[in-house]
Parts: sequence; C-alpha cells; structure tokens
Amino acid sequence: HNNSYGNATEFVAAQTSDSPYSIVVSQNNYTSGKTITVQIIGPVFKGFLLQARQTGAGKTTPIGTFSNPPTDTKSIMCTTDNSAMTHANKNPKNNITLTWNP
Repeated sequence: HNNSYGNATEFVAAQTSDSPYSIVVSQNNYTSGKTITVQIIGPVFKGFLLQARQTGAGKTTPIGTFSNPPTDTKSIMCTTDNSAMTHANKNPKNNITLTWNP
C-alpha cells in the first residue's frame, strides 16, 4: 500500500494529522433559489476541489452549482455542469469565499 499521490512531476505524502483548514458555510440548511457562501479558511494553499453532495448511503449525486468564481478559481463539470469549484492555477490562495446555488 503506497500512501503517496504522484503525477509526472511531483509526489506528495499522505497527510496523517488534522487538517489546518475549515469549510465554513453561511447557513446549515438550504432553500432553492437562495445562495450560500462557502469559505475555505486556513493557511495559504495552491489547490482545492469542493463539491456539495447529499449525505447517506448510496447518495453520490452532486447537489447544486457554484457560480461567480473568485480570482484564481473556476467552476467545473464533475458529474454535472458547474457542480464543483477548483483552483484555476498554482497561485497561492488564502481564505477564499465561494458562491453555491442549491
């Protein structure tokens, strides 16, 4: 079992400590048509991938879409259009705020 992730240019060891990042949402429940802000808070980072999904066994379909990507980010198709937000480049990012639409 290899606890590393690698591509053609770099390898990163698996993290074994608690994450230094927090995902903070503007509200815990959603209503169709009312956007929710989602913040990634913590030390400087270069990359991320965030997607909302239902909880529970067998529920793997993404919920909602992301819009208005901040600088250095972009929404992508990950199963459905604009269902995920990710980094657009390797520029340092810190405490970003995303817009999620239920």
